[in-house]
Amino acid sequence: MAELNWSSDPTALAAAHGTFDVLLGADLVYSSGCVAVLARAVRALLRPGGGTLLLCSPSGRHGLRQFTAVPRCAEPIHPQQPRKLVPA
Repeated sequence: MAELNWSSDPTALAAAHGTFDVLLGADLVYSSGCVAVLARAVRALLRPGGGTLLLCSPSGRHGLRQFTAVPRCAEPIHPQQPRKLVPA
């Protein structure tokens, strides 16, 4: 786990943290203004040739649709509507 400054140069991010098979993020998209910067950071940190971003985000966040439409950033595992998780 690492704290990241998304606005860092993508090459510097990869040099500092490496690349990963899986990135796990929660509540990353909070406005459409963060989409481009976040997408660059995700691309820099996913291993070349593939990788997976697992994203947990509240529905209805402004910018979430734009972010999940960016190639190689987020692909829905299930194209159906997201499921609501209910605490046990």
